[in-house]
Amino acid sequence: MIYLNGRFMPLEDAMVPVLDRGFIFGDGVYEVLPAYSRHPFRLVEHLRRLQNSLDAIGLKNPHTDTEWAKASGRGTLYSFGIMHQKFPGFAEDVPYNYAVVELEEGPRIVSNIVGIANEDLRVDMPLVACYDDVADDTTLVRFTPA
Repeated sequence: MIYLNGRFMPLEDAMVPVLDRGFIFGDGVYEVLPAYSRHPFRLVEHLRRLQNSLDAIGLKNPHTDTEWAKASGRGTLYSFGIMHQKFPGFAEDVPYNYAVVELEEGPRIVSNIVGIANEDLRVDMPLVACYDDVADDTTLVRFTPA
């Protein structure tokens, strides 16, 4: 698979137009991102190096880091706890869980697990992301059992 002119495609489908700037002027950036078991290896370092290379020759990055690193939305429950203390703004939710979710791509994030009773939560259970619009301008990533 390669990325060419704004999309991923099989190598055999890739064609560079004769009037392509890189073809005419010989400018371009080469960056390889290895993946092991479908997990990008050292993604942050690769994206930093890619941006530095693009900046050095004045090319615009076609995507943000977030767009390059779109996550599958799948993960597993790495750790969790149950909150019983009442804090302003959350008192009506007690008891609620707080969880560390290990994403399929490797990073861990803190979130909540919804759609399941707290007593049924288990470490290593498969999860999938869902999105909770808690205000007009705020969306939280939460997880449900897969």
